[in-house]
Amino acid sequence: MLKKAIKELRGKDAKAGGIGGGTFAAYFRKLGIPAVVWATLDMTAHQPDEYAIIDNIVNDAKVMAYLALK
Repeated sequence: MLKKAIKELRGKDAKAGGIGGGTFAAYFRKLGIPAVVWATLDMTAHQPDEYAIIDNIVNDAKVMAYLALK
């Protein structure tokens, strides 16, 4: 559902994969709740001058809202 929402709303082909760091989804998975994590990033996380683009945050929120309506 997430891949479809990203394609429909952002025009991007999402790919499933894993990350080395911990996310909030790990807590859900530990409880047996399937979870995915997704965000539009500029690959500056955990570096000096880390930043987030507000348009990316807003558009990612639209994807999450779309999923809640499905």
